[in-house]
Amino acid sequence: MGLPVSKADFVGLALVHAATARQERRVQAYGTEQEADVWTTERWNGRVILTLGDRYTELEEPIADLRPFWFGEENLHFTRLQQAATDFRAVPAADR
Repeated sequence: MGLPVSKADFVGLALVHAATARQERRVQAYGTEQEADVWTTERWNGRVILTLGDRYTELEEPIADLRPFWFGEENLHFTRLQQAATDFRAVPAADR
């Protein structure tokens, strides 16, 4: 049929990339984080990779960037409030 198929070794390379990559920004703010907190250089976290034939594409960031359009501003607003209300991650001592 001529459709792209990802070979196991290529998928392995995508996994290695995901395990070692650095990001200039987080996918999105979560819980009690502020929007400015996404601009943090760190290891990849919360990203989905599509492998299609001999290429891979990170999907989470563009989907998150468009969330206000496909999910709706009000839904996004209330979801963020729910996340903040249930965010039980440790709060740094400086922020207490």
